[in-house]
Parts: sequence; C-alpha cells; structure tokens
Amino acid sequence: MIPHQPDDPIPPAATGDPRSSGGEQELHRGQLFDLRFYVLLAAVLLSRIPLMSNGYGSDPDAWRVADVAHTLVETGTYAVSRFPGYPLHELICAGPIALAGSWGSNGATLLCGLISIVVFHLLAREHLRHAGFATICLAFAPLFWVNSAATMDYVWSLLFVLLAIRMAVKARATMTGMMIGIAAGFRPSNFIMVVPIAILLILADRSVRRVLWMGVLAVVSGIVVFLPVFLTYGVGGWLTRSEEQIAGFSSSLLDSTLFAGYRAVYSIGPLAAICIASLLVLRWRVLVQLLNRREPMITMSLSALTLSAVLFFAIPAERGYLLAALPFLLILVDATATRNWMIGITVAMISFAFVNPDVIMHTTFIGRPGFNIREGMVVQEINQRKEIFYRRTYLTSHPPPAPAVVMTGTGPVFWVENDQVQPVFGQSVNDLRDITVMLRSNDKIHYTPMLSRNEVDSTLAAGTDVWCVSDLQEYIENSEHYRMQDAHVSILSVPPYNR
Repeated sequence: MIPHQPDDPIPPAATGDPRSSGGEQELHRGQLFDLRFYVLLAAVLLSRIPLMSNGYGSDPDAWRVADVAHTLVETGTYAVSRFPGYPLHELICAGPIALAGSWGSNGATLLCGLISIVVFHLLAREHLRHAGFATICLAFAPLFWVNSAATMDYVWSLLFVLLAIRMAVKARATMTGMMIGIAAGFRPSNFIMVVPIAILLILADRSVRRVLWMGVLAVVSGIVVFLPVFLTYGVGGWLTRSEEQIAGFSSSLLDSTLFAGYRAVYSIGPLAAICIASLLVLRWRVLVQLLNRREPMITMSLSALTLSAVLFFAIPAERGYLLAALPFLLILVDATATRNWMIGITVAMISFAFVNPDVIMHTTFIGRPGFNIREGMVVQEINQRKEIFYRRTYLTSHPPPAPAVVMTGTGPVFWVENDQVQPVFGQSVNDLRDITVMLRSNDKIHYTPMLSRNEVDSTLAAGTDVWCVSDLQEYIENSEHYRMQDAHVSILSVPPYNR
C-alpha cells in the first residue's frame, strides 16, 4: 500500500472506497446525481448554444458528412465521406440532417456529449478521488467542447469507448466487445482501445477466456458495422482507397515529431500541458507505485495513452484524433493530483477555450515560431464557422469574368446547402473533389477545390480562365506543387473576415 498522507492520492480502485481525501466536497457525494451535477449539465448546454447555429463545424470533414447525408436521403445511395469510412456516423446523421440540417446533427452530437459526461462521471464516482473536477475537466475541455456541438464522429465514438470501459469494470465481456466494435464504427482508429480495455478486463476479472471472447466480439461487431462500406466498395477497393488516404499524411520524421508535439500540447492548451507535465514529474513515485501494484484503471490508462501517442505520431493530422485519449489522461492526473493540483489543471484547461498563448505565428500556410496571444479554441471555432458563411457569400456574389474556373481550396464546405450554386456531377478529379459547382445565374463560372498543373493547362487551352482565391493561394501551391504565376492563374482577392 502507498503510505496514506493527508491529501495523498490513493485511488478508490486501490482501496475499493470511492471517497475524496482532505475533506473536499465533490460532485459525486450524496445521491447518484445531486443538484450540482444537473447545474453542470445545464452549463454544458448553455455553453454549446453559440456553436449550434453556425453550420456543421469548422472542420471540412463535418461538411463532407453532411454532403453524404444529403446524397443518401435524396438518392438512397451510400458513399463514405472520406476513407477508411465512418459508417455509423455517416448513416445515423442522415436522419437529423434531413429533418433539421446542422441543428439536427449538431444536436444529436450534443446529446451524445451529455451522455458521455454522465457515463464518465459514473466511472469517476467509483474510481477517482476528484470525480467532480475530473468531470468538469472533460465537460469543458475545449477539444470536447467544440466537437460536442459539431457534425463530427469524435464524441460519438468517445461515448462507446467510455461505455466499453464501464462494461469492462463490471466484467461484462460481451457488452465490452460490442461497445468497442460500435466505437470503431464511428471512428475506426479507436479500435486500438481494445488493447487497454482488454488489460483492464483481465486485471479486473483474471479470466483470459473472457478477454479473448471480448476481443472476438469486438472484431465481429466492427466488421458488421462496416458492412455498408464493404458492400459499396468491396474489401479490395476499401483497402486500396484507405491506403491512398493514409499515404496523403506521410511526412518526414522531423515534421511528424513537430506536428504531433505541437498539436498534442494544443489539444488541451499549453498551460494545462505544463501543469500536467509538472504534476507527473513531481509526483512520479506515486504513479510508479500504482503501476507496480497493477492498479487496473491506471495500467489501462497508461497503455491507452501510449497507443494513442504512437498512432497520433504516425498521423498527426487533427487534434480531434486525441479526444478519445482525454478520459485516460484525466484518470492518470487524478491518480497523482492533490485537490489544489486538480483546481489548477481544471482552470488551466478551461482557459484554453478563450485564450491561447501560442508559440507559432499562423500568418502563413506553414507558420513560423513566435509567441502571440490569440483567441482560444472555442472562440476560434465560433469565428471560423462564421467565416465559412462569409466566404461562401462573398465568392458567389463577386464572381470573376466568365468563363472561369475558381479554385476555392474547399469542397463540400462551399457547396453544401448553398442555394447560390448548382452541383455538377461526373467531373471527378479525385476523391477529395468529386464534384464541382457552378453559379446558378451563370453556368460559365465553376468553383472547384483545386486543380493540378496539367488541369490548369488544359482548362486555359480550352479558353477558360483559371482563378485562385487569394488567401488560399499558398495552401494550394504547397498542395499541388506549382506557382500560380508560372501557371498563369489569376488571383481573386477576398477581403478578410471582419471579426
């Protein structure tokens, strides 16, 4: 046993006693859910209102899901929004989007977010010392905040990861396996959680047979939920397209390290990252003792964070990829933190929603080192969603002289639910720009995400001018590897969005 000092972290998982030390008053005392917990849920609802009415989200993938949903409802044809496919999310969102657009799908995500908070709080009450602070951290972690009111799969998958943990704690192998398979149906990469959750199950249940049964069910249920993808593209086609999608994320070792490190820190905020790193360094002996005792929740969490770090290092594309790792991080923090540490970490994490002490100047596509104070993740998300509608309106109301093709750098973000343009099918360039759009009032103005140099040359040879939106020039030049000036592409200036 770890020597019990006043306010020394002894996780309930070690003692079987779900209590807090130091006499602190937490949300988890008293009845199952007391008034303070309901106040927390109400605060979550109110905090998401500014995000609900501004489209599907700032991530282009959210608009791709909306595009797939509209196609499914209108034609009955299923297609993935991007590979390797997110079938449960793509199919389930079709109904809410058809009924209420972004309000419907964002609202469905928010409902999953609220349930996730409830499930995590139940786990925290039973296994964490600072259940109240840990729950608040999850509920108002900016990464969870912005994705719990967007048409993205992160929170949906997180919910079933949390349910899998809860089932594993209760040694219910069948339900654990099914929850993992369903989580993978929303976000395939989260299937890696089968490993740490298997560790939790075997430490809690001591039955290798039940763990193997759980693994089989996880694989089988994962295959079942992916049947719409396999039936649409075939297993071979799915593998080929998935490999092509993953290959697009390849980068040098140095770039991967820098991207992964920066985005990992700025998934929770630099202040919270510094606090957590300091905590783990100063109180590492407590963590080591817990690991030596093979505490199930601690061992599971450390393995989950390790696997998440390896996967994110390989593909450090979006901070949202790390959302499923957040509960495991909070479990480790709780195991080593005193009450004062938890207060500091909670404040630091929530502050990142509003203020971002950034170490990168984002004035160019690549960015350069430089300290600057800018808007936090939630404020930035709100402004980016507003900017999407500003750009859509401006580009369609200020077209260049016809005939012309305009590279906008975006696909469904530009054309989904945009009454000013008309989709044109059958002009496939690649999977990321499978259709172009044209102005309804002028069928000689087409908008497309981007063109290769050969496509630019053939378009110009056909007597059609090619334009590129000014603030995306650097991005498209880096993506397609040619200079607009050399290719005789004109620049279409878009005034910056006035925030």
